[in-house]
Amino acid sequence: PIVSNHLPLDRLIEPLRRCAQRDRHRVLVVLESPAEGWCRAFAADRQLPFIAASDRSDRADRITGLLGQEFETLVHETSERLDGGLLAALAGTVKAGGVMVLGVPFRVSESAADGMSSMFNRRFCRLLLELQLLFPDKVHLLASAASPARANSHAVLRSPESAMAPALHCAESEQTALLELARDYLLKHPRGSITITGRRGRGKSALLGRIAEWLIDRQIPVTVTASRRTSVTSVNRHSRHIIRFRAADEACRSGTGVLLVDEAGSLPIDTLIGFSTHHDQVIYCTTVEGYENAGRAFEIRFQQALKRTQVQCLALTPVLPWRWAPEDPLESLVDTLLLARVGQDIGLPDDCLPKAAEATNAEPARTAAAETMTVEAVDAAVANCRARQLTRTELADDEALLRAVFGLLRDTHYQTSATDLQHLLDAPDLQVWVLEHDRRIKAALLAIGEGSLPVPVHEAIVSKQRRLPNQLLPQLLAQCANDPQVLDRRYARIIRIAVASDCRRQGLGTRLLQHVEIELAMRPGVSAIGASFASDAGSLAFWQSNGYRRFHTGYRRNPRTGRQAVAVIKPFDATVARVAERAVDIHDDNQRCRQGQQSLPDTPLHDGSLLQRFARGERSVHDTYAALSRLGLRHALPLQYDGTLSRRRYESMLRKLVTDVIGQSVSTPDPQVDIRS
Repeated sequence: PIVSNHLPLDRLIEPLRRCAQRDRHRVLVVLESPAEGWCRAFAADRQLPFIAASDRSDRADRITGLLGQEFETLVHETSERLDGGLLAALAGTVKAGGVMVLGVPFRVSESAADGMSSMFNRRFCRLLLELQLLFPDKVHLLASAASPARANSHAVLRSPESAMAPALHCAESEQTALLELARDYLLKHPRGSITITGRRGRGKSALLGRIAEWLIDRQIPVTVTASRRTSVTSVNRHSRHIIRFRAADEACRSGTGVLLVDEAGSLPIDTLIGFSTHHDQVIYCTTVEGYENAGRAFEIRFQQALKRTQVQCLALTPVLPWRWAPEDPLESLVDTLLLARVGQDIGLPDDCLPKAAEATNAEPARTAAAETMTVEAVDAAVANCRARQLTRTELADDEALLRAVFGLLRDTHYQTSATDLQHLLDAPDLQVWVLEHDRRIKAALLAIGEGSLPVPVHEAIVSKQRRLPNQLLPQLLAQCANDPQVLDRRYARIIRIAVASDCRRQGLGTRLLQHVEIELAMRPGVSAIGASFASDAGSLAFWQSNGYRRFHTGYRRNPRTGRQAVAVIKPFDATVARVAERAVDIHDDNQRCRQGQQSLPDTPLHDGSLLQRFARGERSVHDTYAALSRLGLRHALPLQYDGTLSRRRYESMLRKLVTDVIGQSVSTPDPQVDIRS
C-alpha cells in the first residue's frame, strides 16, 4: 500500500482510476487528519463534488437526494463522529472505475489500536486496515503514521461476492431474464403489481428503464413518479424514450396505463397503496439495504400491506452487481462496517445467526400453546435460556456477537438503520440485553436511560415550550398528566424487543422483559420502565399482558406505518405511579369521549387546569378532548373540525372561545379569526 504524506494527491488519483477501470472496481483514498478546509479546497479547485458531514442541511434529505446520482470522483470529509449511513449512501454514487477520497479527522492506525473512545470509529479503523491488506492496489492511506501491521481486527471482512462470482455479462443476463418475467407478467395480468427490490448497484433503475422502454414501444402510456424529480434520472438514462414524470400526490389522483415508482421506499406506505387504487398496473422499485430505514419500511411493512389488498404481485430481486464488478473494495468496506448482509456469505457460525422474522415491535401475547410445541416444551425452552447484559466493549470486540444481535434487531424491525448500529456501540445510556440458549441469541432488548431533568425547565416542558432530546418518556408523562414532579425521576425506556422468528410465541420476549425489570428495579434511582411504539393489536397486547398501562395515543399517524404512536409505562415509584394513574385516566377519558361513550365527571380529572393549558396553547385538542366536550355541553363549542378553516386557525378560534368561557387571560389571539362568526 502507498503510505505517504508528500505524494501529491493529483498524481495518485489518475493511476488509481486506471487501476479501478481495469477491474471495474472503485478505489478508496483515505486522508488521515487533513488540515481544516483542505478537502473542501481540493474539491473546489478541481471542480469535484464535495460532501461534508458537518453540513447543516437536513441529513435525511441529503441521503435521499443522492439516490440515483453517479460520480467518477467524490470527496467526503467526515466529522469526529463517523456517519455510517451517509458514508454508505455516498459510496453508492461512485461509479465503477471511480475514486472516493475520504478525509477522516483521526489517525487510522492509532485509533485501531484502541486509541479512540468511539467503539464504532475504532471498529471502522480496524476494518479499514484489514481492507487495505486485502486490496493493496485499491485502498490507500495518506498519512506517515499509518502502519497496516498494527491492525488487530477481530472482524471477518469478506469481499462482496465469492472469488468465482460471475462477471458483468452474467449480471446483464440476469437482468434480461428478469425483464422477460416482467413482460410476461404485464401481458398476463391487466391488473397487478411488480416489486423490484435489491441492494445498491444491482441495476434496479436500469431494469425499470428497460421495462418502460418496452411498454412505450407497445404504445402503452407510462408515467414515472418518485419523492423527487432527480431520482428518475437513472431510469431515463436506460430508456430510449423520455418518460413523463408526475409528483406523487398527482399520481395518486390521476390514473394512467402503467405507473413506475422509483425509490418507492422514500414514500409513505399509504401513498404507495393509493397508487394501486388509481392505476391498474404499478411497478415499485426501491433499495432495501437498510442503512436508512425507508427501504426497510418498504421491505417489511409495505409488502405486508400489499398482500392485504389482494392485488396480484410479482417480486423481482436482482442480486448480481451491475454498476461495478464483484469483489469491489468500497462495497466490501460498507457491507462489513454496517453489517449489510448479516448471515449472507460472511462465514459466521450457524448458531450465531438469527433467522428472519416478521415485522413487529414485540412478540404477541403468549397463546395457550405455541404453534407446534406443547406448553411443557415451551416452558422448558424458556427455562433453559440465560439472560444477560452486554457491554459496548464486548459487542465491539466480538464480531459474531455483534452481527447476531444487530441482525436480529434489523430483521424484526423496519426502522433499524446504520444509526442504530452506531448507538449500539457508542450510546452511553443504552443497555443491551440478550436471551441465549446454546450460544445462540434467541431474543434481544434495548433500553435507554432518561429523566433526572433540571427543575428550572420543568414548567417549560409541561407547557410544551421546551422539548429536550432523548427524553421522550418523562416529558410525555408529565405533559399527559399535567404534572411536572415526575421529571426529576429516572426512567428506562425500552426502544426495541426482538425475538428470533423460530422462537416466537414461546414467551421469550416476556422472559427477557421480566428479567430486565427485576434487574432495573434493584438498581438505585430507576422509578419506572416504559416504551413507545406504533400501535397494533399484537404489540399492545404484549405490553398490557406484562402489566404496562397505556397513557398516551398520538394524534397523527406515522406516514411509514400508517399507525399512531402509543406510550406505555410500569412504575416502581409511588409518585410516578400516582402521576401515571392520572395520565391513564385522562387518556382513557379522552378515548371514551371520542368514541361517543359516557365520560367521567370533571372533578377527579381537574378539567379547569387542563382547559387553562389548552387556552394558552399548551395542550392540543386531541389531549384535552374530554374536558372540552364537557365544557361544550354547557357552552356552544365547535369541537368537530370541518375543514373550512386551516387547522391552525380553527384551533386559534377554539382557544379564544374557551378563554372567553373560563375567563382566563391569554396572549392576543390571531386577529384574522372572527370569533363571532
